[in-house]
Amino acid sequence: ALPGLGLRLDYYAIDIEEAIASLSADTVLQQCLDSGDAAVCGQIERNADGSIAQIRSPLRNIAADTARGLDLEARYAHGLSQGRLRHRLLLSHLLRREVQAFAGAPVLAAEGQFAPDFGSIPRWKGAYSVDWQAGALGLNYALQWIDGLRESGGELFPGSTRRIGSRVYHDLSLRWEALQGWSLEASIRNLSDRDPPLVINGDDANTDVASYRLLGRSYGLSLGWNF
Repeated sequence: ALPGLGLRLDYYAIDIEEAIASLSADTVLQQCLDSGDAAVCGQIERNADGSIAQIRSPLRNIAADTARGLDLEARYAHGLSQGRLRHRLLLSHLLRREVQAFAGAPVLAAEGQFAPDFGSIPRWKGAYSVDWQAGALGLNYALQWIDGLRESGGELFPGSTRRIGSRVYHDLSLRWEALQGWSLEASIRNLSDRDPPLVINGDDANTDVASYRLLGRSYGLSLGWNF
C-alpha cells in the first residue's frame, strides 16, 4: 500500500536447560540460605571460627535460562527533490528473562533490572537511523536508546533499590564517494557527550561496560576502498 515501506515483527522464545553461567557471591549466599542445597553451600569456604574465607563462583550448569521477547523492524525509503532518504527503526521489547540456579531454587527474574548475575537487562531498546544520499555525497544520523533500569543493592547495599536512568546516544557521519571504489567518511559519535550511568554493582568500572558507551564525544575519519 505504501511503496518503499517494509515491516517485520519477530517473537522469540528461548529455553535453555543446564545453561553455563556463573552466579555472584551475593546470590550464592542467598541461595544457600534459602535452600540449604549442598552444591551451592559447598561453594562457601569458611575459616575455623566459622567466618567466610571465600566464595567460589565457577562456571557451572545452572538448571534453566529463559528469555521471551518481541523485535520490530521498520524500513522506509523515499525520494526528495535532491537525493533519497532511507529510514530504519528497530525496537526490542523483553517480556521475560529468568534464570534458575538449580532445580528447586527460586526463579530469579531480571527483566528491567541490573543484577550481578545478568548485567543490564532493559525491557526496551531501540535504534533509529536516517540516511540521505545524493550522488557522491551522503549524510547519516543514528540514534540509540536504552531504557532505564532498577538496580538492587547486591553485595554493597543489600536490600536497597535504585533507579538507573535511560540513555540516548546520537551519531552523525558524512561520506563522499567521488572516486571509483574509494570513499571518505567523517563521523562524530556520542554527539551529546553522554557519560555512562553509575552502576553500583558494575565491578571496577562502576558501570556496565557491555551495555553503555565508555567514551564521551569522539571523532573519526576513515578512508575505504571497495574492490
